[in-house]
Amino acid sequence: MNTAIDTLLQILDLEPLERNLFRGRSPQVGWQRVFGGQVIGQALVAASRTVVEDRHVHSLHGYFLRPGDPAVPIIYEVDRIRDGGSFTTRRVVAIQHGEAIFSMSASFQVREEGLEHQIDMPDGTTAYTRDGSFERDANGQLVTIDGYSVNPGITIPQTVKDVTISNTGVVQGVDQAGNTVQLGQIQLARFVNKAGLEAIGDNLYLETDASGAPETSNPGDESYGTVQQYFLEMANVDAVTEIADLISAQRAYEMNSQIIQAADEMYSTTTNLR
Repeated sequence: MNTAIDTLLQILDLEPLERNLFRGRSPQVGWQRVFGGQVIGQALVAASRTVVEDRHVHSLHGYFLRPGDPAVPIIYEVDRIRDGGSFTTRRVVAIQHGEAIFSMSASFQVREEGLEHQIDMPDGTTAYTRDGSFERDANGQLVTIDGYSVNPGITIPQTVKDVTISNTGVVQGVDQAGNTVQLGQIQLARFVNKAGLEAIGDNLYLETDASGAPETSNPGDESYGTVQQYFLEMANVDAVTEIADLISAQRAYEMNSQIIQAADEMYSTTTNLR
């Protein structure tokens, strides 16, 4: 196995101390501070150690609070915020010298087959997207971030506030009288062969002969998934690969810095000899 990968795996292999406590160490390569990518990776490993294997991280938010000391081990404390039917939430705090140096919240999700939202295109065709970042336009229509209307069309009057979307795709709001009103129903589409869809850019796809005709239904119906408001779809980014690339980039930067410093010292010595 590649030496760099071996080193990375050793860095990410945390030592369990207690049920929710783990200890990580930094590579002794002369860094003045702990590399941020290392802390993120170790915090994610700590969180993953408390989650069942069939759930994968799909979003995380991290905050660097203080510089880390590479000569001192880092303690990772995991707070098991929630274990739901499909989602798991964890909060991790990295600690050195009794103080938090990093804080991270991560959400894990059961890997499920994704379904498509139907979008009306300007030319009258129907496109399909996994991007559920919808908003209300100036006319009150529920649209994508690019302004394409959701199909079936849903109109949200300006007088309606506190709009919510249930797990079954029902769009509701509160009118001026304080009554809850139903505004529409989001539907999902699925295909026999999703790989046969034609990509047209901007997370949009078109039906083709290879994909087959779409089957549509409401979220929560038999063999259809549900929708989650305020949640993001699991990213297609390999966190370990990205962290490995960050560490490689940091080492290359350190090496280049040392070369430049050595060259500068050589020039300075040469100048003084004159």
